[in-house]
Amino acid sequence: MKKYRIPLSIVAFLIALGISVVYYFLAPDEAANTSGVLEFILQHGHSIVWVCLSLAALSMVSTKTQSIAKWFAYLALLAYLAFFVALLIATGEFPQISTDSP
Repeated sequence: MKKYRIPLSIVAFLIALGISVVYYFLAPDEAANTSGVLEFILQHGHSIVWVCLSLAALSMVSTKTQSIAKWFAYLALLAYLAFFVALLIATGEFPQISTDSP
């Protein structure tokens, strides 16, 4: 499997980068009804996730930078979490905490 590490990493990088370009031009409809940070996250969040994943794949090419790959993957996870929460907020599906006592 070691002999395929470099070609597979490059293919994964190119696929993830291609997906990030697609998501740059596709944004959820909810982004049109928001503004500020929420709008930015909805417009670019999913693309940022895929850029981070492509950088993680690219980091796997060299054995010296493989430890960096996990940090790009963690960053992708945080970016996706932010995107998901922003989408829940924009659609009104985010759980509301009630302050009313029973």
